[in-house]
Amino acid sequence: MRDPKQTEGSPRAEVLRLIQRQGSASIKDLEAGLGVTTTAVREQVAHLLHEGFLQATRVRGDIGRPYYVYSLTTKAQDLFPKDYATLAVLLLEETLALQGADGLRTLLNRVSRRMAEKFEDHTQGKGLQQKLLGLAAALGDAGMEISMLPAEGAQGDFVLKTATCPYFDVAKNHREICEMEQEMMAELLGPGVGVRLSSCIIDGQHACEFHVSRAGSAPIQLVSKKSNVTSVGVPE
Repeated sequence: MRDPKQTEGSPRAEVLRLIQRQGSASIKDLEAGLGVTTTAVREQVAHLLHEGFLQATRVRGDIGRPYYVYSLTTKAQDLFPKDYATLAVLLLEETLALQGADGLRTLLNRVSRRMAEKFEDHTQGKGLQQKLLGLAAALGDAGMEISMLPAEGAQGDFVLKTATCPYFDVAKNHREICEMEQEMMAELLGPGVGVRLSSCIIDGQHACEFHVSRAGSAPIQLVSKKSNVTSVGVPE
């Protein structure tokens, strides 16, 4: 699990795993399944409810008082391992096999525009520096560790630097994903702005660096796996 409070073997993790296996569970179910006291179960359940990992449903039985059963929320489901990267790689490879390079390019262009729409509220009606600050803040909110720096030796240019790659498992075999990210940035930053990936984690660098300049760069080209520099921009 990714949340530190739900680390492997912790009481809360055990509660969540038992409920995941059973679909739902009452306090008595948890007590029996975990071999702990009712007080201990209630304490962990109370924390998980407060943190939004569990939801309670009131059940009225044929005999006795109503009681509650607990199930996982979407937030809790997100704690468990996922394999989105394998699915994404297979989808890209099948698109390439069925529709060729042009079909894959069309698909990723559409995806980049969809991604740009997600962040456009943060960059509309602003100057380049303000747009970059807004984009960096939006990407930070999405979980990326990202910073904006002035570019060395290029007045008016900037560098967006991130030490994490959210698409690493996919992009290491499909560098078109790097282009998609650049195209998304260029779409948001507007005409006359070029975006160039000058450093890439996939190539063994410690960070990905996107050099942003006011001058347009070369049109998009599909990049081979061996290439360590790609560019995308909107010419003036």
